[in-house]
Amino acid sequence: MKKLKCLWTVKELREKLLFTVMILLMFCAGSRLPAPFVAPGALGVLFSGADFLSYLNMMSGSSLAQCTVFSLGVAPAINASIIMQLLCVAIPKWERYAKDDDGKKRIERYTQLCTLILAVVMAVGYYFIARNYGAVKYTAGFAGVLCGVIVVSVFAAGAMTVQWLGTLIDARGIGSGLSMLIFAGIVSRWSGTVSVIRQIAERVAAGQWGYMAVGVFLLAFMLASLLYAVCLNAAEKRIPVQYAGKNGNRGAGSFIPVRLVTGGVMPVIFAGSVLGIPSMISLFVSGEKHPSLYRALTAFARGNWLYILLYAVLIFAFHRFYLAIQFDSTEIATNLRKRGGMIPGVRPGKPTADYLNRAIKGMADSGSLALVLVACLPMLLSKAFGISLQLGGTSLLIVVGVAIELAGQVDSQLTIRHHDGFLD
Repeated sequence: MKKLKCLWTVKELREKLLFTVMILLMFCAGSRLPAPFVAPGALGVLFSGADFLSYLNMMSGSSLAQCTVFSLGVAPAINASIIMQLLCVAIPKWERYAKDDDGKKRIERYTQLCTLILAVVMAVGYYFIARNYGAVKYTAGFAGVLCGVIVVSVFAAGAMTVQWLGTLIDARGIGSGLSMLIFAGIVSRWSGTVSVIRQIAERVAAGQWGYMAVGVFLLAFMLASLLYAVCLNAAEKRIPVQYAGKNGNRGAGSFIPVRLVTGGVMPVIFAGSVLGIPSMISLFVSGEKHPSLYRALTAFARGNWLYILLYAVLIFAFHRFYLAIQFDSTEIATNLRKRGGMIPGVRPGKPTADYLNRAIKGMADSGSLALVLVACLPMLLSKAFGISLQLGGTSLLIVVGVAIELAGQVDSQLTIRHHDGFLD
């Protein structure tokens, strides 16, 4: 209670927390505000399965299924951020931009423009999906064109508003704006977990007593998954560094932290976005007119064996790539040499860079396998038991990661102001 009281007594921290809560409430309100000329009830069956739209619906906090103003959620902003990070690696000029303040502002403007383009493309696609399923009120003549323009504009404007809310949390709130919005959306839809419990109870009541053991197993699995995700987010390898003191004596020691999961949930989101493209295209292809193409596209439906296999491969590959672009061993070795630091037992310069490369390669492989396990195991269990698990790997990593980061930020704010840490 004493530490919780400190959260309220520190004025700056109190204002940041209250501002963050206010923004999250605004996001939840926009996630419940219906878009004009669209009937959400007509799309209920579209989100009942485990396909890509259900994945996007999870990312938006169920706003997509309800056809609200914030239907697209943070998906355009997250994908734009990933695209910009990849371009900064592929284009040397942009890589230089990322290292100075003016360049960072330019990249932020490019990210906003990319978010707008993706939001418009996704809004157009979602409009035609809603139209094909009879969820749009006007579809013919001038009224149909005007209705389409309004619906697309509302969805795109909602996505840009979500990005703006995320930047407000970064600037004036507790930080990690987009992650906080995803966190709020996921937590708001965890009422679906009750439906899983109801399914198990109904099957037990119908005499399928084996599902009682299934319920106990799933409960134990969820608790173990939470513990696993907490350990996964906190795990890191500390490479010791020794700095030279005066007269060549041994100086202060430090370490280089290398996190087991460097990109957090980004590799999982990226893999899901890439594999969702065929499923999205299949919504516009007629199974009667093009049966071969339709079967090929639906083979990538979320939860199929092919999808799970490719999902694991993409997560593994992208996590290794993400760690490689975030951890420049040559630059770190050069900076250590300039500052008089060295890794004990390793010569400065190229030997240090080679040592760091070997270290991050081992962490990349271990972290990739850990991400694959936490992302794919819930899908395998859902396929085995025929029950949709609401606490999936992606949502689990986001919730745990954001909670740990939030606790760490609050702890640092209290420590700076000479209070006992929130985590102490």
